[in-house]
Amino acid sequence: MALATDVMLLLLDPQKGKPIVAHTSVLYGLGGAQLLELAMSDSIRISGPGEAVRKGRVVPTAIAHPDPLVSGALATLRKGRPTNPPNAVMKLSHGLGDRIFAELRRDFRIREERDRVLGVFPRRRWYPTDRSNRAALRSQLAAVLIDGREPDQRESALIAILSSINAVPNLFPEADKKVIRQRAKGIAAGEWAAKAVKDAVAAAQAATATVIAAAAAAAAS
Repeated sequence: MALATDVMLLLLDPQKGKPIVAHTSVLYGLGGAQLLELAMSDSIRISGPGEAVRKGRVVPTAIAHPDPLVSGALATLRKGRPTNPPNAVMKLSHGLGDRIFAELRRDFRIREERDRVLGVFPRRRWYPTDRSNRAALRSQLAAVLIDGREPDQRESALIAILSSINAVPNLFPEADKKVIRQRAKGIAAGEWAAKAVKDAVAAAQAATATVIAAAAAAAAS
């Protein structure tokens, strides 16, 4: 299952049927997860000085990825000229939530309910099912973030994305917010990625936080 799919499942509140963070955080968190997974699989790199491509650009290094959702992200980045990480996150975010929801519904990992607020405004809710694996994912991350177990690479990647959109305290309301936030940031900044892809991983994390901050600033202005 793609990293972005796991992120979406973790962000869904199983009681309320909606994400535990704002829409923009979900949107760009998913795009960041796609970019991060491409970095971890050596499917992209970040250009350096002295190259034909401008420094700091996301350069695809593969043609396809085993996961169809991630392969679609790679195909998106292969179109046009290499761009910087924040723009890459925004490109990958476009329509991604709908594609993930379609995949989860098809596999019976979520159920969708539709109604109308005040009998007028349409509303959709998504509830993880027993097949979603959300509870197991949350327990794994709780063992890392609360109990102190050392994370594996995938757990570190999930925590890095959740930290970049400030979702960790909402996912674990039973924990001290300051402590768990710092624990997540420490893991995100750790040496869990292979050295060869560390720049790309760091760029994906930073880009996610950058586009969310920019969206929040635009909404406030």
